[in-house]
Amino acid sequence: MASVHVLPVPIESTFEKRLLPVAQSEGHFAFARIQGELHLVQVSDATPASALTTVDVKLFRHEFITIFRFAGCRTLHPADINIIEPIETNLTRYEEDNGTVFLARDVMDRMRKLTDPRRNLGMGMIPGRVWKDARQPQYRLKTVHRHHQR
Repeated sequence: MASVHVLPVPIESTFEKRLLPVAQSEGHFAFARIQGELHLVQVSDATPASALTTVDVKLFRHEFITIFRFAGCRTLHPADINIIEPIETNLTRYEEDNGTVFLARDVMDRMRKLTDPRRNLGMGMIPGRVWKDARQPQYRLKTVHRHHQR
């Protein structure tokens, strides 16, 4: 009987790396803005911090209250991702087997503040005043004008 030697497949290959999920110990969770949208991501710790290297992330979509589900892996250019807020490990519970992340309620409160449209209004807005179309230049000019007349 002939013996068969099986060579192990290197996990570090790019193809394999994209197929295998990033374990909690291999990455950290954060809120990040990707193409203008806020996402929960798990950034691979294997990615060196450099403006020239791509960033491997796992994206999670918001499912229900504090629950997020794995939505896919992406490799992004550093210019395409902006880490808004890293999330401490003790504030997350990641169930790798079903791709579910549970966040602490105070983390969800911070996420709501990050996605609040009033937070993204232009400078010069009157405090407490919310304009329906505040991103349109004519409204911003009117509010700045009123603010300076006081």
